[in-house]
Amino acid sequence: MIARTLQIADVNVRNSYSRTALFCLPKINCRPDGTGIFTDDSWNCNRCRGMEPKAYMPWVQGDKFMFQTNFADQHHADIENPSDPFAPTAAVSAATSYRAELCYPGGSSLVLAEFASASMVAWNGENSYQIVEVDTDLTLFDTLDCWELKISSLDASGNVADFMSTQTFKKAVCTEDTILIRGNYKLWDCFGNYYGEPTVYVGDQLLYDNRLRMWGLVANIGISSNASFDFSSANSGQSSVVYRYNTTEWYPPYQRKLLQVFLDSTSFTLGGQYYRRPAYNVEGGFFKIPLEKSCIVTNIC
Repeated sequence: MIARTLQIADVNVRNSYSRTALFCLPKINCRPDGTGIFTDDSWNCNRCRGMEPKAYMPWVQGDKFMFQTNFADQHHADIENPSDPFAPTAAVSAATSYRAELCYPGGSSLVLAEFASASMVAWNGENSYQIVEVDTDLTLFDTLDCWELKISSLDASGNVADFMSTQTFKKAVCTEDTILIRGNYKLWDCFGNYYGEPTVYVGDQLLYDNRLRMWGLVANIGISSNASFDFSSANSGQSSVVYRYNTTEWYPPYQRKLLQVFLDSTSFTLGGQYYRRPAYNVEGGFFKIPLEKSCIVTNIC
């Protein structure tokens, strides 16, 4: 923890305004996936001296989430033509190139069909990538509260060459405090996730959907206006209703980055509804983001 703290104390200062303070510095993670939902160090294991609160990604039974990793292919001799899929079970096999594992308190599952409805190993024309779709409507999740997804890259012999795990997902008790968020991208986002069609793939053909559930809600703040956040729109006189995205739990840095990926996309949905937004910031653990939505019927607001 020494590397993440900075003590400011001037021993030569003796006036009444001298202060000694301890600051928690941001953790620097140089792994390619370390800025997204995947990490090699869970947030809850690396909080600064317990001063930062624990944090979880919410889920509600029935949710389906796609998880994409961008491991370099250490299994196939020709990385542009993958032929071996995700391992379906715990058995080590040279005929499988990646492995997914659902980890939860007191155990884990290496049987892909128990927690995932689809998986794909692919090449997109530039690099290798992998997708697993977790389906919380499966029976395994009936008795789970918390879980993490671990994806491992296997070498040609079926041995683990590298792995990454997601942050912790926790079942939401109050579903109304959560909302499904989705950002739309044509090909890439700033995490390096690929959204187009795979050039070559094995398994299920999947187009990446970054939909995730976050701690927040959208509130109608009761204002209608002919002004618009969309200053490039030709319909400047179109009526709109102003909303606000309110966080309902404290957001750690990784969740703030995830939210920015959604909101900085070409278009985004909150709870399945499209909104526009002005310039915004997500500083601090709690924040509010202004939004607007055009009226479906002109001038009736």
